[in-house]
Amino acid sequence: MKYTVDSIIFDFDGVILESNHVRTEGFKLLLEGRKYDADTVARFIRFHEKNAGLSRYYKLRYLFYEILKQEIDESVVSSLCKEYSSLVKQKVANCEWVKGTEEFLKNNYLKYNLFIVSGSDQDELRDICRARSISKFFKEILGSPIDKKSNTNHLISKYLLNPCLTIFIGDSINDFEAAQSVSMKFIARDSGSCREWHKGIIIKDLSSLHTHIKPLSETVR
Repeated sequence: MKYTVDSIIFDFDGVILESNHVRTEGFKLLLEGRKYDADTVARFIRFHEKNAGLSRYYKLRYLFYEILKQEIDESVVSSLCKEYSSLVKQKVANCEWVKGTEEFLKNNYLKYNLFIVSGSDQDELRDICRARSISKFFKEILGSPIDKKSNTNHLISKYLLNPCLTIFIGDSINDFEAAQSVSMKFIARDSGSCREWHKGIIIKDLSSLHTHIKPLSETVR
């Protein structure tokens, strides 16, 4: 019996748009604006860059609990997240496409069930997708504060996805772990560090994505 990949889950930053640098710069501006010292900012940015797929909510809690060793009220975390969004939202919306992504979405959204699972704030993410006129390509767009593993499981349950027939495309170890948690095939987009944690398929951009989907279909049994 022949099986064919029928669904694809995309991360957003670094997979659909070249926006990782905007996210990093936004955190620098947020912390420097709050007058945190250079060492604190540097430590936080290192954590952010090593955990690109985690939500801003998680990262800011890490800042207070692990770096500053301070208790923090959730209302303060929410306020900081809103301030961060105001710093990056429009800049992210203006970012360049990852090469090949726009063409793949336009040419394949009727062929595959397409989804986004991102660590970015869900409301912000959906606004950006509307601004770039790509919301129509996706069955559902999910983001934080819910984590990627939970959102991936949600899609499997809601849309009755077969993980063996679904590909997750991401550029962070958190994307990879979300795919692994449900035995889903994974393709890494190399936005910088994926060769440190992924030994499978790695692509420079999405212009070659279609050439990797057919072989994955043929390996499903």
